[in-house]
Amino acid sequence: MAVDLRKDSVALADDEAYPIDTPTNGFTRMPQTDPADARAFEALFDFIGERRYSGNMIQSEVLTHEGYEVPRDVFATFFGIVAKEVREACGADWTDAMAGAWRRTLADLDYHVRHAPA
Repeated sequence: MAVDLRKDSVALADDEAYPIDTPTNGFTRMPQTDPADARAFEALFDFIGERRYSGNMIQSEVLTHEGYEVPRDVFATFFGIVAKEVREACGADWTDAMAGAWRRTLADLDYHVRHAPA
């Protein structure tokens, strides 16, 4: 069975404790959320979906953060932190299928981060 990260874990987390307020993803509980966080979730949703822009955006953000002296290996931890927060928000509803889908997505994201142009 395929796991839809947005529907199955991130949306569940929204019902619990980890909402992000953006007009395109339905999260509505925390309007004070940093717009950068909202863009990160939008990029994540694109990455696990149609991939219209997220690969390029993520690689661009790698370069931007290097300009702020954030090394790639530190930047690479960001999406893992998101996954951990979503897992914690899901609590007992977190499934092995969700964990597997996140592992695959994180590995793919890590590849994009580590192979961004220098």
